Amino acid sequence: LLNASECDAMIDVARRRGLQRSRVGEGSHAAIRTSDGVFLDAVDGVGNAPANTALRQRVASILGLPGPDFLEPTQVLRYRPRQRYRPHRDTISSVRALSAGGQRFASVVISLNDPPSDVRTSAGGGSGGGTRFPLVNVTLRPPAGGGLLFYLSVASPGGGGVMDDPAALHEGLPTAGWTRYVAVLWAHPHEYLLPDD
Repeated sequence: LLNASECDAMIDVARRRGLQRSRVGEGSHAAIRTSDGVFLDAVDGVGNAPANTALRQRVASILGLPGPDFLEPTQVLRYRPRQRYRPHRDTISSVRALSAGGQRFASVVISLNDPPSDVRTSAGGGSGGGTRFPLVNVTLRPPAGGGLLFYLSVASPGGGGVMDDPAALHEGLPTAGWTRYVAVLWAHPHEYLLPDD
């Protein structure tokens, strides 16, 4: 999804914007989420950096969306050693968020960096920092520039609509001795437009 220079540019933009303690839902800090993050939402034009614009176009194309306006602003997250996001679902429940574009239907997590070679080869195990899906016992960490796409809902039994996909429960695992950066995008069935506050 991104080449090496685009990954570096995304990290640079996030650092310049100022990563702060990540929030859960519509603004609260919670012990389940200890990463730092920033939304690249075009404030002062920084969110429209060429790498972010390219990423959003590519993800919209992969998902078959009419354009990147069906995606929430890109969120860049930084996971320092021992930081994590415990098991959670990406679906939303607030009326305000739902009115902005409908329920999220897909999540895309893009790795922006790899562990340093001395960490990857350290004795005693891996370097951590993956995305784990506990109900299906799968952990994935794509190489820098690669991403994970997963859908958040499935058809309800009997064909009566949709429901949260239990397998979409996931967590961001802590790293072992390195700092991981990821970009996250969430897709909506309608154009994503938050109401003015």
